[in-house]
Parts: sequence; C-alpha cells; structure tokens
Amino acid sequence: MVETAGTGREAIEKAIQTKPDIVFMDIHMPGINGIEAIRQIKATNSDIYFVILTAYEYFDYAKEALNLGVFEYLLKPINKTKLIETINNLKNAIENRKKT
Repeated sequence: MVETAGTGREAIEKAIQTKPDIVFMDIHMPGINGIEAIRQIKATNSDIYFVILTAYEYFDYAKEALNLGVFEYLLKPINKTKLIETINNLKNAIENRKKT
C-alpha cells in the first residue's frame, strides 16, 4: 500500500495509522517539518525506515537526519539509479529484519 501526505502532521497521523515499513519524507513541508515529523513518528514506531528526499543540502539537516537514523538522504533532483539502489537496499534490509 502507498499513502501520501501533504503536511508533516498528516504524515505523522498516516504513519501511526498504517504502520509502514518505509517513509519517504521531504524536509520542508507545511506545518511540522520533515525532521520533526520523523522524530515524532519514531517515538511511536522505531522500526520504520526513513528516506529523506529534499532539495536542501544544509549540513544541519543532514546531521540531524543521521542522528535520527535515517536510512538515506537523497537530494533533488533525484538520480533515478540512486533511487532504485536505495529501494533495493531497503527491500533487503526489511527482508533481513523479518528473518531475525
């Protein structure tokens, strides 16, 4: 199942309801930003893998993303090959987690 959210608050609510394996999150969103949304989602479900898709290359954002355990930090425009590689890596990580 794939869901979308237009705001940070909506992303938090949908993640709590649907319990996804993966969340792709932008940093700049209306209301709650993506970093804060990740923090709040992780407080309720630490098993979700997060990928940040953003146009912002600011060191503070990348540093905070690392502190939150974000799986990947991808800059827009997204490189198609890198996105496919990231999805395959996520698939492998989820399969390995389910085996253990």
